[in-house]
Amino acid sequence: MKTLFITLLMIFTGLTAAAEHFEMTFGEFNELQVVDGINVDYHCDPSMAGKVVFDCDPTKASLVMFEPSGEKLSVKLTIRDTKETGLPTIHVYSSYLTKVENDGDSTVRVLSTTPGPKLQAKLVGNGRLSVRDVKVTNLEAELITGKGIIAVSGTAKVAQLKIIGVGQIQADELRADVVKATLTGTGTINCYPIEALNTSGMGPGKVIYRGKPKVTRSGLKMVKAVSADLPQ
Repeated sequence: MKTLFITLLMIFTGLTAAAEHFEMTFGEFNELQVVDGINVDYHCDPSMAGKVVFDCDPTKASLVMFEPSGEKLSVKLTIRDTKETGLPTIHVYSSYLTKVENDGDSTVRVLSTTPGPKLQAKLVGNGRLSVRDVKVTNLEAELITGKGIIAVSGTAKVAQLKIIGVGQIQADELRADVVKATLTGTGTINCYPIEALNTSGMGPGKVIYRGKPKVTRSGLKMVKAVSADLPQ
């Protein structure tokens, strides 16, 4: 795996007295991983596929690094100080996306996608992961530990939503024919199943659903399924 630091290219734009414009090109990727506390916006744009763009104080630029490996691009920090301020929002571009993962206490936004067979969204920790206007056959959203939030909107044939811990999956703007919701812990899943909802897991977690799907429960049947259309 080859690590490429931000110092590859710097173009001064004069946006502010201290800001510089950074732009570089990597190969095409369809998997995005954000490891540390850095905010990242993903854009689906074939004309800019492989590009990374951001503006910041040049003294902060060396704190960010990228690791391209095959079809995957990782965004990381060179330090572990979570209190570091003044870090930029990184904008990354590719032709399509099949997987996005946020392993840091930051915000990662997928602002546009192309229709496809599958998209995986994974969050570890206390950050946020937002995926907008997806059109896929299978959508997988998984939140592991921490108090993080995954927000998903769009359409899917099947949505598999999973929480381990106390976080939230906000998928009530994702219209899915079938939703499979799995909870371990005290987390909450909001969803919008059109035809069927299956819940499973352990603990006092809750699934709040829109619409009038057929609801079934698997396993120990401990997870509550509550209609959002009825008084709580």
